[in-house]
Amino acid sequence: MPLQNSNHSINSRLLDDGLIRSMRAALEMELDKTTQFVAGPTRLVEAIRYSLLAPGKRLRPLLVLLAAEAFQDGAWQEALPAAAAVECFHVFTLILDDLPAMDNDSVRRGQPSCHCQFGEAMAILAGNSLMAHSFDLLCRRIQDPDKALRCCLEFSSLARPDAMAGGQLEDLTFDPLIPLNAQAMEAVFLRKTGLLMGAAARIGGIVAGANTGVLDELGRFGETIGVAFQ
Repeated sequence: MPLQNSNHSINSRLLDDGLIRSMRAALEMELDKTTQFVAGPTRLVEAIRYSLLAPGKRLRPLLVLLAAEAFQDGAWQEALPAAAAVECFHVFTLILDDLPAMDNDSVRRGQPSCHCQFGEAMAILAGNSLMAHSFDLLCRRIQDPDKALRCCLEFSSLARPDAMAGGQLEDLTFDPLIPLNAQAMEAVFLRKTGLLMGAAARIGGIVAGANTGVLDELGRFGETIGVAFQ
């Protein structure tokens, strides 16, 4: 179902609470299933699953599923591995952000942060494992090699100094005595939060086979949500 030709039916379908509940339930099962690393060190697997499976809003992976479904009926199920990859990547960033050297947050999603529960070294290993696992999911679970590559490029572009890492650095070096203007604040918000949401929406579109024009629209939509959310 082409995105630009079916706005009314798309809007009504994607606002269906039953569909969104089905997406969330399937996503939670996917996250649980994909992190049962039976051969991994037990404590490390516990740290990974502790952070990833903690109750959260799941906004980014839901953006993947909703973007895929907006372009093609039923495509959200095909996009589940990609949505799980996005959540793994997101939680990787949260674990690192919470570390004492970063934001030094002791609580995440209503429970002690990963480094408070398992120690800093284990938290770093858990975060790095989730980042690598996100790429692994895209490479192994998306059947079309071209789509898998394009999804991986979405993630790799986020790691550049001018993307999420740069936004985190600006946040760390922010001087509260020097007020930022609205444009500068929006630029930080875009790098810290907006870029990942934009990538999530584009990844959903990629899996569903959306064209470049639609992917650009999805990216702007996600980035705008991310800036407003931040």
